[in-house]
Amino acid sequence: MKLTFKTRSKFHVADGVGMAILAGVTLVFIFGLIAPLAMRERQAAARADSATRQQQRANAVTATIREASVALDQVRAKLAEAPVQLRPVNALNERVASLVTLGSDCGLIVQDIRPGEVGKTRKFASVPIHLAGQGSYPNVTRFLRRLHQELPDMGVSNLKLTGAPDDAAIAARYEFELRWIAMPQEITATPAQLAATPVQ
Repeated sequence: MKLTFKTRSKFHVADGVGMAILAGVTLVFIFGLIAPLAMRERQAAARADSATRQQQRANAVTATIREASVALDQVRAKLAEAPVQLRPVNALNERVASLVTLGSDCGLIVQDIRPGEVGKTRKFASVPIHLAGQGSYPNVTRFLRRLHQELPDMGVSNLKLTGAPDDAAIAARYEFELRWIAMPQEITATPAQLAATPVQ
């Protein structure tokens, strides 16, 4: 009876020691190997989620850029088809020469042509041009009709005609206050420098 008791007693002590050793080894295994692996897996999953979100944002930005590019191409195509193509402000000398040529073609004598100060907005520049000289009423109306047809970026803000219908010896005079609409671009010369020499 004593022998059986001692045997069972020894078995329980050995079993307890074994369990303690097994528990210690298990804890060392869990905290030494499995926990770092699990942490690395969680970090890798978090990085993968972050990369997925960043890729989705990048795809959204790319799609927005693509849509904006298509819209810009459409706007450019519409501008290319527009009847009025604005010229840069530094093409003022060409515009002044065009006005003198058009006036001469219509039978007007151009005696004075003076650009004014350039007015600028965000979308365009506005250049006032004073044009004066001698010409009959029919020639003035011919000039205005051709101005509208050939130079659609020009407008007339004021027109003055003077003459003496009862005295043919007195030549009729005209004065136009024109306004040229141009692209909003900086110019390197003043309007006085850009103006053509008045025709006498």
